[in-house]
Amino acid sequence: MTEHNPLVARVDALLARHREIEDEVPVLTETVEPAAPGLEAAHMEALAAKVERAVLERLLAELDPVLEQRLAPTLADLLEQALRGLRNELTTNVHELVRAAVADAVQRELALRRKHEDATEPQRD
Repeated sequence: MTEHNPLVARVDALLARHREIEDEVPVLTETVEPAAPGLEAAHMEALAAKVERAVLERLLAELDPVLEQRLAPTLADLLEQALRGLRNELTTNVHELVRAAVADAVQRELALRRKHEDATEPQRD
């Protein structure tokens, strides 16, 4: 006659409970019907568009601060470099304009003086 072992009984109960749970959980090879089989294609597309829009909004909202944090130092350096280049180019252009303006003013003044000297000089025959 076999003696009743409480440990064996508990293991058997645990295994029986585990088998019941396994029967309720679908596996990848089983086909599971959706809860609402009457969804039309238009409803599915609308739901997909809504999910896509929500994911994009959330992703972009999280992406903007990250981009700003990572790009801000680089953008600041690039902006400073561009401004330095523009300042140098502007300085060069202003210097050229001033030189040209001074050269024109000197040429006009010389031309006026020559005219004035020619007009005041006695005529020789």
